[in-house]
Amino acid sequence: MLHPALARFSCAECQKFSYDFETGERDTFLGAEGKRLDVIRSVPPPCEKCPKQSPEQERIHLLSGKNLQTLVLYRLVKATGGVCLSRRERRDSVLVNNLAVVDGVIRECDRIQDARKERERMQELVALARTL
Repeated sequence: MLHPALARFSCAECQKFSYDFETGERDTFLGAEGKRLDVIRSVPPPCEKCPKQSPEQERIHLLSGKNLQTLVLYRLVKATGGVCLSRRERRDSVLVNNLAVVDGVIRECDRIQDARKERERMQELVALARTL
């Protein structure tokens, strides 16, 4: 949830190819024939900077199929203001409750990210102040 782009590829794929951690897309370059080619990883992957931490811990960071479906539906509902839901779905108390739970988790993740960014800004200011 905090790093949705990283869910787009596995640790095994990251060990083979270079990825943009912000977008989750494979890094590419323009080949001789004008075709985009994947960048093959030539150095060890940056596991120490990755929220997954290591291939051994990857599993605990993955969403189940059902949870991923619910997250996709939540984003669709959010993007359309709920217009994408049928009448029956809007009255389904389990579905509405599940979407509310996802919303709570998303809001908490956003709060954590905001706090992390603020802490990083403060650390930069302290480092800058020490140079004066």
